[in-house]
Amino acid sequence: NAPSESEADKLLQAVRKDPRATVASVEEILQKGPPYSNQKVGDQFHLPVDVNGEEMSYALYVPKSYDRKKAYPLVLCLHGMGFTGDGYLERWEGRLGERFILACPTMEDGAWWTAAAETLVLRVLREVTSRYHVDPNRVMLTGMSNGGIGTYLIGMMHADLLAAVSPMASGIPTEIFPFLENFKHTGVYIIHGAKDQIMPVSLSRDIHAYFEKLGYPVIYREHDRVHPMAGGHFFPKEEVPALVAWFSKQRRDPYPKEVISVRDIDHLDRFYWTKINQLSEDVASVLGSIENHQEAERVKKGEFARVSAKIQGNRIDLEARRVRRITLYLHPRLVDLGKPVAVYADGKKLFEGKVDPDLSVLLHEARDRHDPSMLFEAQLAVDLPPASRK
Repeated sequence: NAPSESEADKLLQAVRKDPRATVASVEEILQKGPPYSNQKVGDQFHLPVDVNGEEMSYALYVPKSYDRKKAYPLVLCLHGMGFTGDGYLERWEGRLGERFILACPTMEDGAWWTAAAETLVLRVLREVTSRYHVDPNRVMLTGMSNGGIGTYLIGMMHADLLAAVSPMASGIPTEIFPFLENFKHTGVYIIHGAKDQIMPVSLSRDIHAYFEKLGYPVIYREHDRVHPMAGGHFFPKEEVPALVAWFSKQRRDPYPKEVISVRDIDHLDRFYWTKINQLSEDVASVLGSIENHQEAERVKKGEFARVSAKIQGNRIDLEARRVRRITLYLHPRLVDLGKPVAVYADGKKLFEGKVDPDLSVLLHEARDRHDPSMLFEAQLAVDLPPASRK
């Protein structure tokens, strides 16, 4: 990875001069991922990570049998209030055994609904995957109580990075339920105690009902156990085997033929093979609504951007709300780049023609995404007609 744009451009020019550098040959190299050196295994506590200039920390467990030539699934686990990542690592290490790499960030007071928490989780993901051989199609996010709230909030904005999420004993406000649509291709496993006295079980029941309305195949587990100290607000050990077995089966599809992307103003970047470049009107900020009354009112009104993109053959159909311009990233697993591609919105043809593979697109997307399983060979930007922006 080049540390700067200028160095990245120099590298691109050098690659272009190499007669062996075709899109296909470079992509084959990128798919293999970076070479991994020998790294420490076992428990690692209070590892530093920079979050916007502030040093934060996470705990990490790497199986003692770790083989750098083998790709491992990764579980990111978010603790509840009163806990730390170090403490949570010790709890979860025994639950997952030697099959998973486990990372547990520490967020003061369990405030996983903040911008710093989101950045922390993404930085930990980047840090671990740069050092260890993680399978990018087998990354899971889970959390309990406040950590479960973070699992929803962070997971729904970055569902394209995840194979699965498992929120426990938690919930989110109904006004941001529309963002749950982003989990269309992400496994969801919800656990909640019927006798939870801290986070009412109705929170998870309402979310489950919303998923059912969407037609998403979500697993919902409701237990009636009571802990002598935590009451109904806990994760029973009896639920562990089924969840871990489910984790073992989860795989991300990096190239789904249909993408639904609901975005707020703070999350307009890439989502699978789509990216919102320009809005047709202002949209709300979910994080901003926590402390800003005006933003809170806009969130309640559902002032979000939404894109639905579907591929059939070499035809791409778009539906959008509050979006003026969008970029589509293309790959042979999505369309046949040897043939013309047609893009429609509201029955109106926006584009038809060849979209040629481009080494520059491939390398820039690989650099920005840091994801060898989600590479793109071409891109196409289209302006949406006024009717589709409303």
